[in-house]
Amino acid sequence: MTYQKTTNGYILCFRRGEKLVEVLQNFAKAQNIHGAWLTGLGAAEQLKLGYYHINKKEYEFKVIDELVEITNLTGNFAYKNDELIVHIHGTFSRSDLSTIGGHVSELTVGGTCEINLKVTDKLTRQHNQEVGLNTLKLANE
Repeated sequence: MTYQKTTNGYILCFRRGEKLVEVLQNFAKAQNIHGAWLTGLGAAEQLKLGYYHINKKEYEFKVIDELVEITNLTGNFAYKNDELIVHIHGTFSRSDLSTIGGHVSELTVGGTCEINLKVTDKLTRQHNQEVGLNTLKLANE
């Protein structure tokens, strides 16, 4: 991955074969980033996507093992205790132009992946028993 610092964050460019979530976690730790929002596009050659069943309070994951266009990535970085959580959702286009999407658990970059990372103040998460997820804990709570 290569990157360029901007006024409020970074522009990141990933190479084919890089593991997006893992590289983002390492980058955030190396740059001492405690909160961020991201958007991105590009291509992926393998994905692990999740769908959250709120009534069961559990994810169902599927592996997509094909080259797809990344039409949108949206996510954030936050901490729960001392653990960095990279939370990303994505929409992807197959060769027949049908789309799939969900919670991005794993993503191997295809041709490239370009991300705009906006650094924020520290963001934290706490467990929300009602929905079974670690949701953002904001200052006015």
